[in-house]
Amino acid sequence: MARQEHIVEYCPGDATDRRFASLESTEKWLRKAGGRAVFLLLQRLSGESSPTRLAGYGWTGYEESPRFEAYPITSAYRLGDIALNQGLFKHYVQAVVSATKTLFTMEGVGLETWQSNDPAFRTYKKVGFSELEIGPDELRPTLLKDSGTVLDQRVYMGYQD
Repeated sequence: MARQEHIVEYCPGDATDRRFASLESTEKWLRKAGGRAVFLLLQRLSGESSPTRLAGYGWTGYEESPRFEAYPITSAYRLGDIALNQGLFKHYVQAVVSATKTLFTMEGVGLETWQSNDPAFRTYKKVGFSELEIGPDELRPTLLKDSGTVLDQRVYMGYQD
């Protein structure tokens, strides 16, 4: 799923040795900064040999950043092709935020997205994330351009009860 077009557009690191390219890189990444909680969104299937398939994934964990001083826990969310345009993303993000607050006993959760990723940005706002800061123009990596980069801006967001 990490190699699906809409994911590699904004999160090319998911499909590399930085995160999920191998069991070894995944295990190393999961142990980063004291460990991460991973949340899988599964789709139920009927009449097939496997009763479920992966429809999305997300994670939370400690991440030190001057932009997130009030939000020591960071989070990330991905939806696969099979889950797009079904109204699942908002509910999935809400569930992960709720679980994160319980697991880490924190009130605040931070995240960053790209300004050009409007569907994600709008959903985060609907869930209750607020915009903290918009970073300067920068070249973000992408696997969809021959140059390997595109000009964009990071949007830093926080959720607090």
